[in-house]
Amino acid sequence: MKIVAILLALFLNTAQLDPATVAERVQLVYDGASALRCEFIQLYRSGTTGKVTEAGGELRIKKPGKMRWDYLSPDKQLYVSNGKNVYWYLPEDRQVTRMSLEEADQQQTQILFLTGRGDILRDFEVTREQILEALYDESFLIRLTPKREEQFDYLVLEINPSDFYVERMVVFDAFGNSTDYRFINIRPAELSDSEFEFTIPRGVEVFEGK
Repeated sequence: MKIVAILLALFLNTAQLDPATVAERVQLVYDGASALRCEFIQLYRSGTTGKVTEAGGELRIKKPGKMRWDYLSPDKQLYVSNGKNVYWYLPEDRQVTRMSLEEADQQQTQILFLTGRGDILRDFEVTREQILEALYDESFLIRLTPKREEQFDYLVLEINPSDFYVERMVVFDAFGNSTDYRFINIRPAELSDSEFEFTIPRGVEVFEGK
């Protein structure tokens, strides 16, 4: 009975956390993680047609500023940052877009905190999410509205109350489109810097900048 009472008290304590405190705890978790990996599912929904396009693969993150999204389905793609430059490689199209990390940061404020380059409370107004339904019972749902003009309107984070990992991030833009990222089996990892390096294949078309 004592164990049940303790667990219930802990649950009630976390359930009553305000959105800003939840955001602070998420920030602490990602600030303290040197490297993480997980699988992901990405669901893009068109605001015009309602059509949903699904992709998925593996995500690896290492501070500072290193990130690798390996898209494995339906088509292989690679988005990788080595901490200095970012590459977006489309093998089937034989195209690579290359930009500096600073350029990329301006386009991806919503994920900077994952790599230790952002601050949720500095960059966003944080409120409790009232519209989107949670995928999991007892999850925290918070809405982040950017404090400066961005390429998106707002995003919603779904957070595991036991470890404060972000298990879902949904980005909404002004045109009614949404991109729903679901992060599965998030875990600490030993990752080498070489996993984030990218050599442009010979014969591919290279685009610079945005």
